[in-house]
Amino acid sequence: MILQTSDKKSIIVQKVLVRRGETSLGEWLTRSLVDGIRDGKLERTDEFSGDGRHWAVLSEHHQLKQYFPELPTSQEPPGFCQQLSEMADLLEDLQKN
Repeated sequence: MILQTSDKKSIIVQKVLVRRGETSLGEWLTRSLVDGIRDGKLERTDEFSGDGRHWAVLSEHHQLKQYFPELPTSQEPPGFCQQLSEMADLLEDLQKN
């Protein structure tokens, strides 16, 4: 896996630290991250670090984001279409009067 250091240098790392919030998920071989994602052991919001100081979100890394399913776009709340229909009917009634 390629990581960028704080001074903008790219380095290849074999192992990274992974955390979920404040909970450490331990040290992972970079080649096992994709399997961890596919197996559901790693979540899109989990973070990883090559040095334990600088952390990045797994789903935002250019080499890993393709393995996370797309988040659904915002959906209408329950009953939204019904409410719109009722509002349209009310507007029609107002225009008739």
